[in-house]
Parts: sequence; C-alpha cells; structure tokens
Amino acid sequence: MSQVRSSPLSGYTVGQVIRAAGARVEAKVTQPPDRYTQDTLLDDMVSAYKFARTPQDREVLKQVDGLGTSRTRVPMIESLIARGLLQSVKKGKKHELRSSDFARHVITLVPETLTDVAMTAKWEIAFGLIEEGKVDWRRVVDHNYQFVDQVVAQAKQQVGNCKAVVPGTKK
Repeated sequence: MSQVRSSPLSGYTVGQVIRAAGARVEAKVTQPPDRYTQDTLLDDMVSAYKFARTPQDREVLKQVDGLGTSRTRVPMIESLIARGLLQSVKKGKKHELRSSDFARHVITLVPETLTDVAMTAKWEIAFGLIEEGKVDWRRVVDHNYQFVDQVVAQAKQQVGNCKAVVPGTKK
C-alpha cells in the first residue's frame, strides 16, 4: 500500500505571512539563447507546438506536424531571406538568422491573429476535413472570407499609422 506524501507547502494557507529564514545574493549572468540557424529554425517549425498560446492550439499544431510541410519549410525561409525579412550572417562556421529592422517593424503592424503560430494549422485541418468530405467547403470558405474581412477592416483602421520603408526601395 502506497503512502500519500504531504507537500512541504501543505501546512500553509493563502495570505499567511511567512518569515524568511535567510537569503543570499549570487552573482550570475544570464545568457541569451543561441540565434537561429536554418537547421534550428527548421526544427522549431516542426515542433511549433512549443510556441502555442493555448493547450488547444498546442494540440492542433501537433496534429499537423508544425508549420508548413517538409516541402515548403526551406523555400519559406529562403523567401524570407530573399525579401530582406531575415538576414543570414556568418558567425564562425555557422550562418545565424537574424530578423531585419524592417521585419521587426512590420510584425508590430500586423494584427495579432496573423502572427498566431496555430492559425495556418487550423486552416490546414479545415481543408483536410473538406478533402475527407467531413465539412462542406462553402462553410470553410465563408469562415475564411469573414476572417479576411476582419483583418482588412483592422488594416483600414491603421492606414496612415504605418511608416515602413520596404528594403530596396527609396524612402
């Protein structure tokens, strides 16, 4: 028969004042995480569920094996580099990926729903349900039209507030 262990905190109640028995300061330095390389970014695209905002979104991303497909991930990264949104910088033997100033500015202007890592995964599942005959395609298309209408309405509210210069164009 197993014994039930009590938690070391089980004798305390919410709001109870607890006196500290001691404290010390340790001098340490926090190190930032390593910058992405193409390989580590690809790994995180596959395991994008780690970046989900909710447990439900985490499960959705696990169902579709992350962002994009094995065929589209590398071209997606190459396109971001070609468009000046990512920069590949050689550091030692590796090429680190860094977001450009333009990319960081653009991401502040884009509605949060478009930066949600689970959004495209949800669309992929919906399109899969159409393919399997489990959902009427008109319902999914109507839902996506409504979504696009909302995004366009948000963008129209921001007109005049956006001051971005596309790389390679004149200011």
